[in-house]
Amino acid sequence: MSELISIVVPVFDVEPYLVECINSILNQTYANLEIILVDDGSSDGSSKICDSFEKKEDRVKVIHQKNGGLTLTRRAGVNAAQGQYIGFVDGDDWIECNMYQVLYDYVCNEKVDIVTSRGYREYLWGTSENTLGDTIPSGKYKINEEGHYILTHVFPGLHGKKEFINGAVWNKLFRANIIRNVLNEVDDHVHGLMDDTVCVVGAIMQAESIYISKDILYHHREREGAFTYSKNFKGLLQTNYGYLSLKKMIDRSCYKDKMLPDLFEFVANTGLEAYNNMMEGERYNIPQYFFKSEKISESSKVLLYGAGKVGKSYWRQLKAEGKYELLGIIDKRENLHTDINVVYGLEYINKFEFDYIIIAVKNLKTVKEIQKQLVNQYVRRDKIIWEHPLSIFEYFKEGRFGV
Repeated sequence: MSELISIVVPVFDVEPYLVECINSILNQTYANLEIILVDDGSSDGSSKICDSFEKKEDRVKVIHQKNGGLTLTRRAGVNAAQGQYIGFVDGDDWIECNMYQVLYDYVCNEKVDIVTSRGYREYLWGTSENTLGDTIPSGKYKINEEGHYILTHVFPGLHGKKEFINGAVWNKLFRANIIRNVLNEVDDHVHGLMDDTVCVVGAIMQAESIYISKDILYHHREREGAFTYSKNFKGLLQTNYGYLSLKKMIDRSCYKDKMLPDLFEFVANTGLEAYNNMMEGERYNIPQYFFKSEKISESSKVLLYGAGKVGKSYWRQLKAEGKYELLGIIDKRENLHTDINVVYGLEYINKFEFDYIIIAVKNLKTVKEIQKQLVNQYVRRDKIIWEHPLSIFEYFKEGRFGV
């Protein structure tokens, strides 16, 4: 008989999405499952939904607890789990019907402790083609034999330039004793920022092997009310707790010298994001992305294309440096919420007399799409500039200052 798999579902105020989430797990082609719903002190109807499923489904167990955050919620779930393997599904997401059959088959065929997968980003306006998942090549990796590769690729590089293992727990299947050990060791205060990364890095360090798959099996709902998109005034404190937990794990390993530089870089970048997210107004943000190009002469008249994180960072950097005459930002999105009052629609592009237009985007596929749009708007190709966004570390290590 196939081994029991336990699925831990953290639940907190996700009433509109919870039924779809639970049904997607109940309808798995892999039937030997137990579903542990951990209600983390919900204030909406989520608690009643959990209880109703427990009454009618033998495979569903419910734990109600006082609100304590994801670490305590997941810990309660894994400590109650009876399965030999454990997976996680967020209460506002859903999964493909064959997700755990696919992951379990990899476990059996490849004899590994952890299996990964990929997921779709699901927005209110539809599914994004940009999937979430690992960027390192698919296949089996033995940690004890190839740890110098795997363990130096558990943190993302500067702005995604380095291959890495995605830090989410929800796209993975873990051997139960490994993930249970990690969650019982993690500081109770690790919540919000870095809680997933702490679990994943800790589990990989305890595992003997991992299989990286490219199967797209998970649907991750991107919504404004989710924690990731909420103003977080404790972000720096949470970053510090996450850092201390990770450093404790790494310090006692034999990979300390190789992993610590990546950890410091990752935490510094996370801390910068946390600081920016604490600010009430974007005008106080520190640029996260920096622009440098030898193709644009000083005093050139410049437009930016893109009013997202990269565009807003570029605007603040270049405004502070004063090298170019900045005319504004072009963005095709309407009703964009930003305190930079110079964002114009694509139809305005030919109303500016500019020397260059800088594409302020990091995804190369999106860059190519924008280049086509601009050419269709009769912008000459030699006026369109794109350089890979630099991190603050890359920019300042060359001795530049201007922010």
